[in-house]
Amino acid sequence: MSKTENWLKLINPDYLNRGFFNIKPGLSRIKIILSSMNIKRDRPIFQIVGTNGKGSTACIISRLLGNLGYSVGTFMSPHEISPAERILINNRQIKADQLNEIISVVSRAEVSTGIVLSYFELLTAAALYWFKINNVDLIVLEAGMGGRWDASSALGQTVLVVTSIGIDHTDYLGKTAVKIAEEKIAAVSENSKLVIAPQRPDVYRKLTAYAEKRTLPIVKCIDKKLIKILEDNLSGTSFLYKNMLIKTNLLGEYQPINIVTAIESVRLLYDLPDDIVRKTAGFLRIPSRLEAQKVNNLTIIFDGGHNQDAIEGVCRFFKKIKKRITVVYSSMKDKDYQSNLCLLSTLSDSLLIVELPFERAEKAINLIDAAKEIFKYSRIVDIAGLSEFVKLKYDSDEIILITGSFYLTGLCKYVIKMIDDT
Repeated sequence: MSKTENWLKLINPDYLNRGFFNIKPGLSRIKIILSSMNIKRDRPIFQIVGTNGKGSTACIISRLLGNLGYSVGTFMSPHEISPAERILINNRQIKADQLNEIISVVSRAEVSTGIVLSYFELLTAAALYWFKINNVDLIVLEAGMGGRWDASSALGQTVLVVTSIGIDHTDYLGKTAVKIAEEKIAAVSENSKLVIAPQRPDVYRKLTAYAEKRTLPIVKCIDKKLIKILEDNLSGTSFLYKNMLIKTNLLGEYQPINIVTAIESVRLLYDLPDDIVRKTAGFLRIPSRLEAQKVNNLTIIFDGGHNQDAIEGVCRFFKKIKKRITVVYSSMKDKDYQSNLCLLSTLSDSLLIVELPFERAEKAINLIDAAKEIFKYSRIVDIAGLSEFVKLKYDSDEIILITGSFYLTGLCKYVIKMIDDT
């Protein structure tokens, strides 16, 4: 079995037994399942929706709450190598055999109710069941897509956090950022508290108008002007927020916004001392959000950004870095890969295209056709070719940027780990 085939078995194990990309908007199915399993909103829930930054913000909220001493169940998506990455308690992933067991419990609920859940709904229900039987103090849920019909909205929430909204998943959510904002803010429950991260003006107006119409008890809008970035490089990021100095090992000028959004979200419910903030920020690791891995002299950066706003954020970071960069890229068919490649060409003249082994993935030949006019050097590589390229670069003081899809970053991490293991 090839490395790619091994990875495919890991990311979609047999016990999940349903289509990996089977998207079925709607809350009726999961609500019936949760009701049959007696799963209710009986503890605080932070739900995070948005286009970019929601995974980082969810992770940071979880770490802050954990460092306050609470037991925290966290559900995130997507995963890169194992679906167990999505379900955590106190930052510890569920074990594969435990995940298999709770999937069986949800599957029995499907049989008893006659309901068939989608892949994402199944994992959401499994996560909520795992948090229930482990009696966590509170729950942090990252929405998969949208908000109004996302499975993570099935129980409602105590605090809804809206991170940066841009253009993505247009076939399901709408063609404009304002329309997409409507779908995301519609997740808000009656009497929920709302936190809004900095947004483009038209999106901000839509979100605040909706909140006013719903007469929510608390609406907290993050003021970007209160954040002053002092340092932003491969060593990390430092910034001031309301005269508090915060240093983090996370990379990218957008992470201070995510950190501040998380701080203010937690402070809506709990006392959060500055020393806990600084302690948490200093030891954060968020997979494939400008995640750096050093191999000898080579620096490999993994970033799952796949929409234009995310790629722009990646490019802003790398324009400050004076090192040779090779871009490794792949894309799903529904992404604007032409615009993404144009942005990435401002960082490097060297591009490697990897074709992902999914029907939903864009063909490598189409990606290379879009790239050949804007990159000086571009070629398609299979996984064996990528492995050889990485090994050749181990002793170089260069950067390999792997971006365009979380599935690409996951596959490349798996392949690079296999190199290290040999």
